[in-house]
Amino acid sequence: MGGKSGSWKDNFTDPESLGMSELLRQLPEEEIMGLVKTTTGGLISAVDINEAVSVIINFSDGVALLNRKRMKKDYLIKYLLSKGLRFSIQADKTKLCHLVLKLWGRVSGKELQFNEYSERTEGIPGKPNATDSSKTNESQENSEQFSSQSSSSLVSSGSAYDTDMAADSDEEYQTPEEIQTGQNLAFQFAEWFYARLNKLDDFTSIHFWNDCNFRLQFVTNQNFNETNIQHDGSQVCNLLRSLVADHCCYFNPNTLNGVGIRGILNPHGLAQVMVCGTVHKGTAAVGVFEQVFGLMKDPTMDNNFKIKFSVLKMREQSALQASGDCNSVVAT
Repeated sequence: MGGKSGSWKDNFTDPESLGMSELLRQLPEEEIMGLVKTTTGGLISAVDINEAVSVIINFSDGVALLNRKRMKKDYLIKYLLSKGLRFSIQADKTKLCHLVLKLWGRVSGKELQFNEYSERTEGIPGKPNATDSSKTNESQENSEQFSSQSSSSLVSSGSAYDTDMAADSDEEYQTPEEIQTGQNLAFQFAEWFYARLNKLDDFTSIHFWNDCNFRLQFVTNQNFNETNIQHDGSQVCNLLRSLVADHCCYFNPNTLNGVGIRGILNPHGLAQVMVCGTVHKGTAAVGVFEQVFGLMKDPTMDNNFKIKFSVLKMREQSALQASGDCNSVVAT
C-alpha cells in the first residue's frame, strides 16, 4: 500500500500533527494516557508515550484535542510560551485555542465557534430524535444507505473531524438509554458497512460525502505506511474496494457482546463509530484492524447517514505482539 512510510513515532510531518505531538508531550503522563482512553472509548491502549501520542493524533484532530476537558488552560499557556508567542495571561481557553490553531496554520471561525460551548457541554448527548418507519420495498432496502430509519433513533455527534469518543468523566451525563442508542447505532452500522465491503455489494461512492477524508495506516513489525485522501469520497471508496478486490482482505468486526464496537451521539446530527476486528486472507488470519467513522445525515438522501471521514489502521500478524492495541479483539 502506498503512502508515507517511517517509524511509528516519527510519522508527524504536517504542521498540525507536529504541533499536536509537541503539545501532548508537554502534558503529564497520566493526562496523555487518559486522553488515549477517552479519545478511543477505551478500545485502544498504549504501551508508552510515543504510542499514546500516535493514537491520540490518529483518532482526533487539532480542534477535537483542544476541546478536551483534559486539555487544561494551563497546558495551553505553557505550550504557547514555549513557542515564543506573546498573549494576554488573562486570555480564556477559547482565545488560547484560537492562538494554538493559528500557530498550526488552521484557523476557521466556524471551527472555533464551538470551543466555549464544548467546554461547558462536552459529553452531554442529545435526546434521540423520533425516527421514521422502515421502508417496506425490498429492492429499496437492498440498495438504501445506512439510515436513521430503524427501530432505534440514530442521533449523532460533533463535527466530522472534530468528534471524539465521550470521556469517562462525562459518562454521568448520559442516561443508559442514550448510551445504548449509541451502541445500537455502532452495531448496526458495522454490520451494514462490512457486509457490503467484504462482498463489494452495493459498495459505491454514494455512501460517502463528496468531501470525505480518509487515512489508511498499515503497520508491520518494523514499518509504518500511511495513505491520506482529502476531500474525495470517490477515491476513498475506490481505495477501500481495492483492499478487498486487489489485496483479498476480509474484515471481520468483533461484534461479540459489542466489546469491539463503540458509538457516540450528540445533538448536532453527526455520529462517530469505532470498530475493532480481525483481518483475513482466505483461511488465514493475517492481522487486526481498528476503524473510526464520522457519519453525517444527508437531507437530500432521505436523511440517510453518509461517511464524512474515516481512519483505518491495519496491523499485520508480525506486529501484534509489539502492540497492546485493541485489547477487546477476539481472534477468529
